[in-house]
Amino acid sequence: MKPRVFIGSASESLDVASAVKGELGPDFDVSIWTDDIFRSNKNTLETLLTEAGSFDFGIMILSKDDYTKSRDKIFNSPRDNTLFEFGIFIGRMGEGHAFALSEKGVELPSDLFGVTIEEFDKGAASGAYNNLSVCVSKISRRMKESLELGWLGMLPSTAVILLLNSLAFAVTEALARLVYRTSFLICITSGRKTARMVMQQSPQNTMQSNKSSA
Repeated sequence: MKPRVFIGSASESLDVASAVKGELGPDFDVSIWTDDIFRSNKNTLETLLTEAGSFDFGIMILSKDDYTKSRDKIFNSPRDNTLFEFGIFIGRMGEGHAFALSEKGVELPSDLFGVTIEEFDKGAASGAYNNLSVCVSKISRRMKESLELGWLGMLPSTAVILLLNSLAFAVTEALARLVYRTSFLICITSGRKTARMVMQQSPQNTMQSNKSSA
């Protein structure tokens, strides 16, 4: 079973999300937020909290989808909901399992300073994403390193199966030992009772019993 990866983005960045999904597809089970993640009769926040607990990794696409005015200056900024989702996944999974791909020139909140975020560049003339594959490869390598280091054992999706298998094996082994010890004690107890009966029925004990009666 492949580790599960969730990709979040704004509607305007679905082409980037699809490209990332294609890059990760051979090694991971990847779902974009449009892949029937948000279902009827459930609000967005409830779905996000649930899904963040069922995936092994999360990747958010932070591209130039909005403008932010701060201190009389206007900046290119990502959609606020993608930043919010990134925060949910970091809080739910931990920094080692939540990643972001930021378009070059995007102004990010100061709270994210110090967090390693891969930056891709969209060519002004061609419109192609020049180094997107390189950025995705770096994130893919970091996710694989997390798996090798055993981080997956703390996660709720793929790891839960491995954890339950280990738990079932441990319980089965403990029960087998208990049954063996119980059987051993029963054999010892039965053996002692049999020995007492043989001793009581031996000829010497019978003669002693007859003398006592006389």
